[in-house]
This record gives sequence, structure tokens and C-alpha cells, in this order.
Amino acid sequence: MTSSFNKMEAWSPCGPVPRQLGVGLFILSALAVNPNLATLFDRTDQNITDITTETIPPGTGIARFGQNLLTVVPANYFLADPALDKLNLDRNDIFMVQNFAFINLHNLTVLKLNFNLLKVIKTDMLKGLFELNHLFLDHNLVHTIEILAFSDLVQLDRCLLYHNRLKSLPESAFDPNNLPIELSVLNIKNNYLQCDCEMVWLMESDGTWVTVDSAHVTYCEGPVELAGRRWDNLTVQEMERLGKGLLPPALAVEVIKMDWSVCLCVCLFVCTLTTVVRMMGFQKIFRGKEIKLVLFICPFAVR
Repeated sequence: MTSSFNKMEAWSPCGPVPRQLGVGLFILSALAVNPNLATLFDRTDQNITDITTETIPPGTGIARFGQNLLTVVPANYFLADPALDKLNLDRNDIFMVQNFAFINLHNLTVLKLNFNLLKVIKTDMLKGLFELNHLFLDHNLVHTIEILAFSDLVQLDRCLLYHNRLKSLPESAFDPNNLPIELSVLNIKNNYLQCDCEMVWLMESDGTWVTVDSAHVTYCEGPVELAGRRWDNLTVQEMERLGKGLLPPALAVEVIKMDWSVCLCVCLFVCTLTTVVRMMGFQKIFRGKEIKLVLFICPFAVR
């Protein structure tokens, strides 16, 4: 019985192995290994509290530190690992990623920071990630994304921000005038989104250079007028009205055009109230320029 390996020159630290030593044996001179497995550094679920105690072998393509007890990603740990393609830091207790922590990972395409305790995505937190394609930030406590936080992510295609505490997304972080990115998937479901005029930019951009993930329904938490509404069922006009002091349609009170006799009736009734109540009432009633008079306390005047 022969092996294809017998036709190849065997190797040992001292040089070629004499063929006669392999009589009756298979001389293994080559081993085909999946390149992804060969470059894997897996430290998943090892109760690691300090990542600097781990040494990533040079040339590693995939590093996994998920399901540990990490709290901080230091600024100088990954400086010697420019070959990393995928980095998994999910399911830890990370509350801080120091500025420029990934500055040397120019070939990184996937970064998983989901299921941690991050609250703020800082401007310099993701610097240097020019080839990043997938960014996992879901299941954190993120409430703020600073200006130009994604300024280096010129290849970003999928950004997962669901299950956080975001009330709004800053246009300055995603503005295509500042960033040459084209997000095919932006998942922002299960946040505290306030679907008011400050989010109009995203509604106008949705489906062009950025696409809100339609596979996962996104709901508005506020303002009150739009709470519970689906993002994909809103209109720009509805959102523009909110936050600008205009009367929202959901709570619009019937505007009544009254003749002088009705006005006289109302005035007589209001005069029976105290001066303070009367003044407070009129301050609240006469808000919009288009509203001539709204009756809360004189139902018999409604025609």
C-alpha cells in the first residue's frame, strides 16, 4: 500500500529524512490545513479579566475573547496584530474602549462588541478600522454616538445598534458628506427612539446611502404622539411637525371658528374664574398662529 505523501520529500528539523527510514511506514511530508483554522486564536470562556495577559501569536487572523470578564480594551494591546481579520469581544463586561484601541488593525473586517456595557461611542474609539465591514454594537447601553465616531469606517456595510438606549442618531456620525460609506443594513430596533424632527435626516436617507433594516421592525418610543408607531409607516411631514412647536395631528384639538355671540358667551364664563387661572388658560390655548380659539371649558359653544 502506498501513499501520495511517499512521493514528496519528507522534512525534519535536521534536513530531509532518508527514504529508507520510511520503509513500511507512511512518510508525512505535507499537511493541508484550513487557513482560517490555522490562524485562529480562541480564548472564549476562560474567565479572563485582563486582556493584556494574553499574547496573540503573530499572523493570527481570527481572535476570540468572547464570554469572559473583560471590562476595558486598552489602547496599546493590538498594536502588534495588523493581520487580524476578525475580532470577537462579545459577552464581556466591557464598559470602556480606550481611544485608538484598534488604530493598527487596518485589515480588520469584523468587530464584535455586542453584549457588553458600552454607553458612549466616542469619536476616537474606532479609529484606524479602514476595512471594517461588519460592526456589532447591539445589546449594550449606548445612549450617545459622538460626532464623526465612524469617520474611518469607509467600508462599513452592516452596523448593528439594536437593543441599546439611543434616543436619536446624530446626522454628523452618518452624513455621507462627511463619510464615504454606504450602509446596506442599519439595525436600530429596540431603542428609545424619538421620531421627531431631529431624525428626519435618517428618514430622508433611508433606502439611499443608508438602509434601516426592514427585516426587523423598528418602533418609535416617542414623542407621545408617535409612540408605538412603526418607523417604516412614518412620513417626513409627521416627523417635521414634532419638536417645532406645531400642533401634532394625534393630539389636535378641534379648531373652532366662532361668531361674536359665541365669543361673548365664552368671555362671560371665563370671567368667573380667577385672574391667574384665566391667564394660564389663555397662555396654553393661544399657541399656534393658525388657531383662532380652542374651547376646553365651554362645551355649549361647540357648533
